[in-house]
Amino acid sequence: MSKTVLITGAASGFGRGVAFGLAKRGHRVIAGCQIWPQVWELRNAA
Repeated sequence: MSKTVLITGAASGFGRGVAFGLAKRGHRVIAGCQIWPQVWELRNAA
């Protein structure tokens, strides 16, 4: 069963790891970042 998860602080560290881990397991992840360059980097990594 897939869930939708909101993660704040997903630009680096623990939040980023959790966001990618849950996405790999098939969950829909809404990843929040603080500044625009972090958003760009996260999108490119995804």
